[in-house]
Amino acid sequence: MIKNYIFDLYGTLLAIRTDEYHLSFWRKMCKVYRQYGIRYKPVELRRKYADLCLKEERLMSDRQYPEINLLNVFSSLLKGKRGNAEEIATLFRASSRLYCFPYENTITVLEKLKKQGKKIYLLSNAQHVFTMKELEDSGLIQYFDGIYISSDYGIKKPDPAFMEILLEKESLKKEECVMIGNDFDSDIATAQACGMKSIFLNTDKHDTAYLHKQSQNKNVRIIESGDIREILKEEEYA
Repeated sequence: MIKNYIFDLYGTLLAIRTDEYHLSFWRKMCKVYRQYGIRYKPVELRRKYADLCLKEERLMSDRQYPEINLLNVFSSLLKGKRGNAEEIATLFRASSRLYCFPYENTITVLEKLKKQGKKIYLLSNAQHVFTMKELEDSGLIQYFDGIYISSDYGIKKPDPAFMEILLEKESLKKEECVMIGNDFDSDIATAQACGMKSIFLNTDKHDTAYLHKQSQNKNVRIIESGDIREILKEEEYA
């Protein structure tokens, strides 16, 4: 019996779209830094941000799937001047976010799982400074018994060590867990590497041929419709 449901977040529970490419976004960020007495041009700031992200990744070259903490990048962009990197990061995310909301039936399903006495966990490749506020704003944070965000641990899916951290800290048995996500290369691959059952939600509407190719692994159940309500049918894993 499945007792523990481990969810991915973006593309699984939350629909989100961000745009960090257009210069209009970077113009907004230049105004933010100007408040701290730092003058950037939009193209310069975009390039500097990308370079700092790459620098952070290189510092973690000993890991196969490293996850940087973007707060280090926002701090570096302050050029040593006094400022709140976390506040800037929050403004960055808010300015780049086009939309962010729970998929239809997400909250209904989480509520049903809680009523059934199930434990619910989050295992997300994400930035703590972005994700915690989005969990709060979306009303999802209250449903989780544990939240694991990759930027807090320096590693990300599909590194099985990320999942192992969750399992060890929460004292969970793999055979009583299922990983639910929308990415075969990240979410499902992590579950497979750990010998755990998994459910793929087709929220990105992949075609039938692609899904058929991925369905060869018996430990993954594919919900072609992407409807999260289907995960409640535990007999699929009987």
